[in-house]
Amino acid sequence: MEDTAYYNHTNPVCPANLSKQVSEKVQALALTAFEALNCRDYARIDIRLDKNNIPWVIEVNPNPDISSDSGFARAAAASGKSHQELLFTIANFALTRKKINDTKVKAG
Repeated sequence: MEDTAYYNHTNPVCPANLSKQVSEKVQALALTAFEALNCRDYARIDIRLDKNNIPWVIEVNPNPDISSDSGFARAAAASGKSHQELLFTIANFALTRKKINDTKVKAG
């Protein structure tokens, strides 16, 4: 909420400035959480580092906000994807899954 201290004093940095070792741990943990909760296509995994740079999963959101001003869109932009490309990618995941499911139904 825009009128809160948290909103006004939290400046997102994306991508985060992490050492290679910590970055690899964070990525591995995010993927483990994604797979453990049977997420598909896309999700937002919120991770925080403790004072010893140990990553901890805070939240897994399997259907995060994907509006153009969202944190998820910001992360996609940091990886080189435009908002339009992000939406296309997500839609394509669903279409590909449908095609695979339709093929299984026909074969079964």
